[in-house]
Amino acid sequence: MQRLIAVVVVAVLFMSVPSAQSRKLTERARQARTKPGTPPVVVGVFGDIAPWTLEQLTEHSDVVIDATLTQSESYIDSTDEAVFTDFTIVSHRVLKGTVPERGRTPGAPVSPRLTMYGGEVMIDGVAVRAVSHNQRALRSGRYLLFLKPFGSEPARYQLVNGAAFELRGDVLTPTVYNAGKAYADFTTMPYASVAARITALAR
Repeated sequence: MQRLIAVVVVAVLFMSVPSAQSRKLTERARQARTKPGTPPVVVGVFGDIAPWTLEQLTEHSDVVIDATLTQSESYIDSTDEAVFTDFTIVSHRVLKGTVPERGRTPGAPVSPRLTMYGGEVMIDGVAVRAVSHNQRALRSGRYLLFLKPFGSEPARYQLVNGAAFELRGDVLTPTVYNAGKAYADFTTMPYASVAARITALAR
């Protein structure tokens, strides 16, 4: 599975973690069960959000879409070192590229999905939680998304440079913490103007 991050920092709340301790989450969960109060296992990521213009985001995205996200599931990845959450993508308007839709696109096996680092799962009664330190967790709702493929699975995507913006009316709200620096050229623009620029750039 592709890595979405450059640096991984793993910690266990209220616990002392020896340097030789396993990075595997299932093993950490088993170790946590032996501690008083069964503390959660927490993994965190740090990564840079580059200061990209709208033109750069659009250029580097395979798909730009106004869509509703619905959280489907959180799970531990195949390395047993990270937690990811999948969201189902329901399109309202595709501004660049194409997105296969189940039931509408021949051969599309599943609904389009957005895969995000983060979420919480339970292992043997222990909460295992992943947190991004540069972007707040997404929730079900409507977003403007800049996407590229995630791995080789069809209709599975990840964000480009953390570019997910909550949509409420004509207002865009970035989900990264340094949005004023990362997307300075368009975060204060109304969504209608941003959408028009993306459409023009995608031609």
